[in-house]
Amino acid sequence: AWLNDLHVLDCKDRVWTWSEVMHSDMWPGRRAWHTTCCVSDSLCVFMGGFVEGRAAGDAYVVDIERQSAYQITLSDARADHTACCRVSSDGSALIFVLGGTRDNFNYIRS
Repeated sequence: AWLNDLHVLDCKDRVWTWSEVMHSDMWPGRRAWHTTCCVSDSLCVFMGGFVEGRAAGDAYVVDIERQSAYQITLSDARADHTACCRVSSDGSALIFVLGGTRDNFNYIRS
């Protein structure tokens, strides 16, 4: 079964403790082959992925502290990709999305 839960690993005291983040109705649906970038201490962006047999063209900005999220529609659907982010000292962030696929999922089904 595909999942849409989110767990946060707290490494502050070098103790591996998982705590599930409860979430609002506006939350990424179950998906696979997506990517995530954290752009601040509490904000993460989840992008794309494979949802119900197709590449997803959405992104969710998730606020871990407030346990809320809002959706952004992307101009390009994509799955099986990677991303990295650059956060500047002034708090602004850039996310670089690399590779992936839009519609060739034959290798997933085989």
